[in-house]
Amino acid sequence: MTTSPSLYPKRVLLLVPVSASYLSVASSPLLLVPVSASYLSRRARYRDAPLFLTPRCVLLAGVGLGVFTGADDFV
Repeated sequence: MTTSPSLYPKRVLLLVPVSASYLSVASSPLLLVPVSASYLSRRARYRDAPLFLTPRCVLLAGVGLGVFTGADDFV
């Protein structure tokens, strides 16, 4: 009894999730444009505006999640 060959090679099926994760990481610098515009606009209105508006614990949690997501996408 012979098995029929698959219509799609296994390598193609493995590359789909990898390319999607790389796309999400590679497109993340595009978020710097609206964030920078918002910061500069706020800085123009209020000269003594702080750099970060979020509490320190929320900021560190976001950084931690970003590092873990980047490591997961790398692996």
